[in-house]
Amino acid sequence: MANDRSIFREPRQCRRRNGTTFTDDVFSDIQEHIQDRLRNDRSETFIQHYRETYSEPTNPPSWMSVEIMYFNQLSRICDGLKQRADIVGIAKYFSLPPKEFQSWLHALNFIRNLCAHHARLWNRDMNIVPEKLELSRTLTWISNPDTVRRNKVYYTLCMVNYFLQTVTPRSMFRKRLKVLLQQYAAVLDLSSMGFPEDWENEEMWK
Repeated sequence: MANDRSIFREPRQCRRRNGTTFTDDVFSDIQEHIQDRLRNDRSETFIQHYRETYSEPTNPPSWMSVEIMYFNQLSRICDGLKQRADIVGIAKYFSLPPKEFQSWLHALNFIRNLCAHHARLWNRDMNIVPEKLELSRTLTWISNPDTVRRNKVYYTLCMVNYFLQTVTPRSMFRKRLKVLLQQYAAVLDLSSMGFPEDWENEEMWK
């Protein structure tokens, strides 16, 4: 998948906020990242094995390449797919419409970068606001999404909870989150984090 240019949209000219232009070429950017990891990542045994055993293709197959991608690359792959049916299929696996799925990936990548740089997160108004999921017919979701502030960390935690229902249904995320919040209850202002007063009564947090 990551090594097949035919599934990606063609490179396109984009304009930055300052007026300068650049070429957005998702496929080439992904290939460059994979090559960089192959050259510099010495910690993964399978990378060393591939380099020592194969000369073609230049990059490993997708199921290996994904292991050395950052979250940003995974988000860009989904954003750069040419055929709508491809992204629809991926989004459907996570019980999300395509628009919401891509928006959530973008927002989570932003959050991931904040965390990686130890930036303030707990009471932040997010610059990148994820799309609102109105309802879910298959998984547990917020009972009234209109009342939740999507630019706050609480909505992000709801998104993570939602994804985990598919990725790892037995995750202890909900329990661990409650324990963490209780541990710092004396100093945390849940309202500033976007938590509604009755959040623990939501089915998705029980």
